[in-house]
Amino acid sequence: MIGRLFHFFTQGSAESLRSYARGVKSIEIPFAKMRPLTELTGPLELLFATKEGLPIPRFPISHSALAFRSGDTFSVYGRQSPLDVSNWLVRGISFRTQVDNEQSYLSQRFNFKGYPTNVFLTPVEVSQLLKEADRIINQNQFCNLISSNCYSFSVTGLVRAVNKIVERPTWSPEEIEKILTVLEDHPLGDHCAVGVFNNAVVVGELLALFSKIKDKILELEIKTLNDHRLLKRVNILTAKVESGSGLFSSSEDYKP
Repeated sequence: MIGRLFHFFTQGSAESLRSYARGVKSIEIPFAKMRPLTELTGPLELLFATKEGLPIPRFPISHSALAFRSGDTFSVYGRQSPLDVSNWLVRGISFRTQVDNEQSYLSQRFNFKGYPTNVFLTPVEVSQLLKEADRIINQNQFCNLISSNCYSFSVTGLVRAVNKIVERPTWSPEEIEKILTVLEDHPLGDHCAVGVFNNAVVVGELLALFSKIKDKILELEIKTLNDHRLLKRVNILTAKVESGSGLFSSSEDYKP
């Protein structure tokens, strides 16, 4: 298993490795600039966000969430641990995770880093994708931190965001590729994608999205250069997810 993981993450396709090299520059999300989602107005930029998994400097494992920006203010929402006793004091003892405002749980010296997509969603779309990801992951999976964790929720949220873009009346391959660039650069590149590649539900969400995008492009009578580029990116990501999920398929420890 370890050998296959090492081979996969060091011997990927040249095209995939080049896409990682591009990178997406992160920005800091200051605690003082964080607000509840209800206080943000207008179109909201989508960001993928990470911070140290524990309030320990340079802690090697990240906690992930989805962030939304309006001007210079941010809302960050993610999956909260059922083992957080502070949650029990407010909501009673529960072992089911749920999406919530990260500001309520954040240590001020350990801010989130956001990876901007430069893609904007309406407040209604944001509310819908958070509810959908919460239903798919949090309401149906126990957060064991291995096969189901914060990345399971965040990636499902990104998938649902792309779905919103695909379903819009105006086709925009550029916006879709911007989100897929962030998706490939971080969720799929962090911690061997644990919680993603070894979660059958998340893998299914990703592959269904890629298939939907490919079908949409193939239906176009006239395909632009951006359409062809997006199709190529989706084919690479499909192979990557299928290969990555296959690494865990024979291990009893990594069944969702």
